[in-house]
Formats: sequence, C-alpha cells, structure tokens
Amino acid sequence: IAEQACGDLHGSLKDNLSACVLYGSVVRGEADAGRSNVNLLIVLNRSTAEAHQVIATQLQKFPRVAPFVVSRWELARSRQVFAIKFRSIQRNYRVLAGDDPLADFAASPQLLQLLCEQSLRNLRLRLQHAFIRLGHAPERYERRILRAVPALFATLSEVLRCAGVEVPRAYKDRPALIGRELGAEASVLGELRQLRHRPRRLSAGEVFSFHSRVFRLLCTALDWMRERWPQTFETR
Repeated sequence: IAEQACGDLHGSLKDNLSACVLYGSVVRGEADAGRSNVNLLIVLNRSTAEAHQVIATQLQKFPRVAPFVVSRWELARSRQVFAIKFRSIQRNYRVLAGDDPLADFAASPQLLQLLCEQSLRNLRLRLQHAFIRLGHAPERYERRILRAVPALFATLSEVLRCAGVEVPRAYKDRPALIGRELGAEASVLGELRQLRHRPRRLSAGEVFSFHSRVFRLLCTALDWMRERWPQTFETR
C-alpha cells in the first residue's frame, strides 16, 4: 500500500515531491493487518492548496494511509516544534522516494523536556475535557481516548529516553517499563492498546475506570518531571 501510494503521489506531484517516508507500526513490524494505519511523511518542495488537492485525490484510493505533510522550506523548524513526533519517526522509518529528511535531525535535551511536559499537559487537558463532555456517551468517549493512545505511548517513552532509559522497540513491552520507572500503575496503556486494535463498546464503569487510571498516570508523570527537571520552566 505504501509503495503504491508513494508511486501514485510521485506520478502526480512530479518534482514537487521532495520525499516520501514510511514510518510507524508497519516499519516496527507491529501493524495489525487490515486495521493499522499506513503512516506516510510527505515532504513537498512547495506546499500549496493545489498540491494538497492532488494528495487528497490520490489517497482516496488508499483509505488506510495517514499522511503527514510538510514543506521542505519549513522542515527544519517543523522538526524542532514537533521534535517528539519526528524523533518517534526517526527510530522506525524507511525512505520510499527522494532524499532522507531525517538524516541530520537532532533536538536538544532541554527542548525535548519542554515539549514532553507540554504534550503531557495537553493530553491531560484534552482527556479530562473528553470525560466531562462525553463520559455519558461511551462510544464517543471511546473514539476520543483511543485517538490519544499513540501520543500517550510516544510522549511517555520520550520522557524516559530524556532520562537516559532505554525503551523497548515493541509497544507491548513499554507499559511495564513506564510504570516501573515513573512509580506508577501503567497497565492501562496496554489495555488501551488492545482496545485500539479490537474496539468494543465500553460500559459506564469502564469509561470512568479508563479516565481515572489515565489521569492518575499523567499526574504522576508530570510530578516526576517536575522533580527531575525543575529548570525546564525557569523564569527570569
């Protein structure tokens, strides 16, 4: 799917396609056949509305492809602003076309600490809002929390890497490590991952349980970061 989609994009975008990169669960070897997204980083030489229309038209044939589109001229700054995402891509990716847009990518430890805290605080705000607004509608709440699962894994893993902890490549091996290092109960991450692969309707009690456990985990992670990185938000 990725190679065919990339070939079609290259045929339509021609010299406007700077790079096409496959990343995520397909490259890690953890993709769930028929369910998992096929993640493509698409780097354009010129990001225009017309180019976006071409991409939209071509990807109609590939509903499982999840595009992440950036332009080459803004790539350097985008890699810093979204350093956690690009670091995650950088660990498991394959260039399908064009130049490698991640070959020279690096981010400072201080920037990563700041972005990790920003991401976790944003996740906590979004998930508490989802529970307050959608907790009475289990199907809608389930869709909302499952969309947050990749960001939960990626950000909590990056927190540990910032502290010098080696994180397993396989997502299934990470909840136990995250819980042990943060001093938290993190088995909810594994349960959410399973639910993402095999969705089912949650009961009202399960909705509250998931919200309560994820919220406690995020609070513990933020306390852990505050104690170890007090300089992250120093003011002068």
